Amino acid sequence: MKNFTTFVLSLLFFLIVFNAHAQRSGGYIGASFGTAVPIGTFAKNEIRHSNGGLATSGGALNLIDFGYKFNRNLGIAASVGGAYCNMGHTSLSSQITYGGFFIGPAISLPLGRCLDFTITPKVGTTSAAYNIREVAFVEEKGIGYELGVSLHYNVGRKWHIFFDNAYSQADYGDNFRIMSFNSKLGLAFRLR
Repeated sequence: MKNFTTFVLSLLFFLIVFNAHAQRSGGYIGASFGTAVPIGTFAKNEIRHSNGGLATSGGALNLIDFGYKFNRNLGIAASVGGAYCNMGHTSLSSQITYGGFFIGPAISLPLGRCLDFTITPKVGTTSAAYNIREVAFVEEKGIGYELGVSLHYNVGRKWHIFFDNAYSQADYGDNFRIMSFNSKLGLAFRLR
């Protein structure tokens, strides 16, 4: 929690400092929500598979979606959020939650005056939480990456909506790996 608080304060400071350049930049800050669909061994429905998670679809929420364009095509993107998936395995709780902080470059291709197509490969820190047989609460920390593509549509001078699709993978050592495909719809305030 201490690291998360430090990150949020750092991000706010970053936004304040770069707000002076907002008239010339293509920055935004917003939030998004949608679905999380588990894939790979995380979703495998074979109980005899040692890494099978028996996960089914759930929800995804990014509390912070941030982007800043240095020029027309290159920028930086960051997100803080998480997802949950329902579990069908009897030894785990009914849900597993996972999320983290991701940051990386943003490659933007304008498709018109109000529409951009953006590719965002990101890396970051993640954590996952679940119960084992409702006796022990387990929290794992790991490293993850996300490869996303999104469409950003400007609605007026100060707002834009976006649709984001991302493949996300998080490794938690020898314990397990979470892979999911997340589709989210978001609303963002433009910093210009």
